[in-house]
Amino acid sequence: MSRLDELKSWLSTAKERVWIVSPYMSPNTLKKCLTEVSENVAVTIVCSWRTSDLVHGSSSLEIFELCEERGWSLRVDHDGSDRVLHLKAYVKDGDVAIVGSANMTHRGMNTNIEALVEVEISEITQPLEESIEYSLEVDEAAFASISEHLSQIESPEVEELPRWNHSSDDALLIDAVMDAMPPRPTPVELKGVASLGRAIGIRGLRFSEVRRIVGDVTGVSRRGLDRATEEAMHLLSKDSRLDVQTGPHGHHTKCLVWKLEDILTGEVMSHLEPYIGKPIGEIGLDESLHNKSLRGGRSRQIREACLSLLPEDLRDVIENMSTWDATIALKDSGEPKENRPVGPNIYLESLPAEDSRPEILDSMWLSSFCIYQSEEGSTLGDVVLLGFGFWEPEIEVRESIAREFEEDIRTIRENSQSLLTGDKASLETETSREFVFVKVRGQGGRSGSPLGSPERPMCHYLTKGALSKIAKRIV
Repeated sequence: MSRLDELKSWLSTAKERVWIVSPYMSPNTLKKCLTEVSENVAVTIVCSWRTSDLVHGSSSLEIFELCEERGWSLRVDHDGSDRVLHLKAYVKDGDVAIVGSANMTHRGMNTNIEALVEVEISEITQPLEESIEYSLEVDEAAFASISEHLSQIESPEVEELPRWNHSSDDALLIDAVMDAMPPRPTPVELKGVASLGRAIGIRGLRFSEVRRIVGDVTGVSRRGLDRATEEAMHLLSKDSRLDVQTGPHGHHTKCLVWKLEDILTGEVMSHLEPYIGKPIGEIGLDESLHNKSLRGGRSRQIREACLSLLPEDLRDVIENMSTWDATIALKDSGEPKENRPVGPNIYLESLPAEDSRPEILDSMWLSSFCIYQSEEGSTLGDVVLLGFGFWEPEIEVRESIAREFEEDIRTIRENSQSLLTGDKASLETETSREFVFVKVRGQGGRSGSPLGSPERPMCHYLTKGALSKIAKRIV
């Protein structure tokens, strides 16, 4: 049971009053949480409407519309207050409360690592009273005022860039590079960018740009400048929001970039929140497909039904940024039902050259997944939508995938004659791999043809262990 379900059940027994105090708040999550609270119970909502929180989507003006519709009272932390709301408290009947780290958002109540504990109301009386004292009650006039204020803001405020406690020399260098970095991009800023490879201008800095900064700040000689630049980029990439990446096919030098996984997944999941946990047949799948079998590549239609629930602009961003479109089917236990093929087919007559860059990395640069649940005998209309998001593997993961890929190609090259006869004993199995392994490509392979021939190609597949990790990161 999720934190949201536990909190919803706990609040459902309220007799007189409920208080929801959370700086960050999603209307859909709030609505779900209070679904079982009686209409006779007085409800007060306290959240943040500071400009930066509204601009960056941490909270929403739609909270007011929901409160108006349900007859709830709404109070907000605002720019004019010198006390910032950080309390997360959920109070029932003025006797007991649940407090902790979780905001009233989808991530806070479902996917983040959070904690909530029950306490006596006397233990949080002061902060609860101060959340009321320093907040503003929202009426039509206040709502109109803040709406007008936000309409005049053309773009999100520049995010404060990370700083670390390093040596003074490191600190100067880090500050100089981060000052040159573009602001962390939003999905809106990615609109119209034709592909991930063309997004470098709004994602980060090329190696040459970082190199120039390193030279200016450190005075390192030309001979040692490339190594110093590598070290600086490695140091900066320790921030989980940053990464060092190259472009497709290895055509570009290393770049220091903002990672897009959390940015895009968060945006997509915020739109899908009302549909999570519902059968695809109820939320967008063409009625003529409801009773169709899941066999024969039908997962593409599940993905398309999911994407149809998103705004057109966001669908365009997903199409342009995704380097591999895939689905993950989970059992009721949460385990993946099957492996997923990834990367190009493998033919014995045209194996990649030795020491060439693994093409599989191009597919897995920033891949997107529709996650759904299905059981044996399920039809298309029965499958349950669990989420949709991106996977942007870290440097260490990319290196492991490349190493496994190279080992497989080397093994195939050394054992080509036995493979032609159908002997697959030389190939590593899924149980010995963390991310990818080779097997015969499914759907259409002719068992009588030589292994690795055009009629019976091989392919890399993601292990179920890797798929399970990806699914957990997204949902």
